[in-house]
This record gives sequence, C-alpha cells and structure tokens, in this order.
Amino acid sequence: MASTINASKKSRGRPAIGKGVPIQVRLQPDLLAKIDALRAKHDPVPSRPEAIRQIIEATFKMMGGDDLARFVDTVEERDAARIARWSADDRIRAALGKRASKKED
Repeated sequence: MASTINASKKSRGRPAIGKGVPIQVRLQPDLLAKIDALRAKHDPVPSRPEAIRQIIEATFKMMGGDDLARFVDTVEERDAARIARWSADDRIRAALGKRASKKED
C-alpha cells in the first residue's frame, strides 16, 4: 500500500504583513513607561511597535517633513556647545578616553 506524502511544507511563524525592515530597540524603563502611558490614552490601545511608529511619524511632521538635516545639525550644535564648555584638562581626558575627574586638595 502506497502512502501519500504532502510535498508542500507549511511555513512557521507569523506571516509577513509588510515589507518593512524589522529593527530591535532597547528602551530604558522610564521611556517605556512614557510610551505605555501614551498608548493607554488611545482607544483602541495600539501595540508598542505601532505606538513607536506613530511617535516617529509625529516627530517627522513636527520637524517639517522628512528632512532630518535640521535634527542632526541641532544635535551636533548641542554637542559642540557642551564640548566648548569643557576646560582644557577635560578635553585632554576626553581625547585620551578617560573620565574627567576633579582633583581633591
């Protein structure tokens, strides 16, 4: 008696629903709590990934479109201003990769 074998395999896991690139993001508990609080204000409550997508979209809209140049410039200017406030010793320590510490007299 011949047995029949099903040649097609079922795929495992959740079926793909989009063509986006999956990314993994590590969030600190305080930021995650803020996202969850924002989610709770909506009905129906969106999933965490959906809430994060909505936050990113809203941020782009607030910035005036998809242009990230303004955001990057702001971050670079902020970092440059912070470094400019450092003393010469702090700059040397940072360049050498050492944490700045103050001498105790």
